[in-house]
Amino acid sequence: MRDLQRRLAAIEKRLAPHHGEAQVIEVRGGLFDDPRFASAGELRWQRARDESYASFRSRVVGEATAAVEPFIVVGGLPGRLEALFSHRLPLE
Repeated sequence: MRDLQRRLAAIEKRLAPHHGEAQVIEVRGGLFDDPRFASAGELRWQRARDESYASFRSRVVGEATAAVEPFIVVGGLPGRLEALFSHRLPLE
């Protein structure tokens, strides 16, 4: 049991943000478009159609960091599938 606790503590330490920086996890692969959605804690973002991915990612990281959210997930569905699932997402 102590070995498991030690190993979990080591994993948490590696995942923890350093010096106020947020940990950003990008979900990609198998999709034909850059991610359009992001979340951090209770916060949610959706990339505007004319917004570049780099600009979207920078905006999300800035706003999440300002809100003191340590973990950010950037990932989503390609444009042609968003309409099928967007009614299920709690975006405001």
